[in-house]
Amino acid sequence: MLKILKNIIHSVGLGDLPDLAEYVIPDRPRRNVKVDDNRTTKSKVIDGKTHRETVDDDGRIVTEIGHQKPKNATEVQIDKFDRACLDFVVGVKWKKDETRAAIMKWHWMNGRSAKQIETAHTDRNTNELERGYSERTAADFIRAFYDADDEREKAGAKRLRSPRETTDDKSNVIEW
Repeated sequence: MLKILKNIIHSVGLGDLPDLAEYVIPDRPRRNVKVDDNRTTKSKVIDGKTHRETVDDDGRIVTEIGHQKPKNATEVQIDKFDRACLDFVVGVKWKKDETRAAIMKWHWMNGRSAKQIETAHTDRNTNELERGYSERTAADFIRAFYDADDEREKAGAKRLRSPRETTDDKSNVIEW
């Protein structure tokens, strides 16, 4: 088969062409080309909402619509702060089901507690809990997302939620 192709190339006359490196072709001049180091694009306004697109560290394009909470869990992005804190608090086992982590983050962004997350993932008819959404597991994810938000704030980025509520009044302490 290869001999047939070589014979066809020689019979057409393409075998006698000189090497491409022998042709000295200058590079096409580029005018007014400026490459920005900042990979953030300009904001667009669509339907009265500001859409800002940025390129994530992984190379994904992330669109932020205003400063609103995501409407559903598929819009949630697990960023580098979340990944680091989830690895530390929950352990690397969370990577087996990143969709569950996004759903947990969505619940956390909407202000739900661990008990409310467990209730939301419990079947009302059979009273069976969906695997991976127990109150104890949800509490670990919530702790990781709060830690990630603290780290996000330290790095100068905007918080996704207000800080944890802490009570220093010791109202639940009984002295003997």
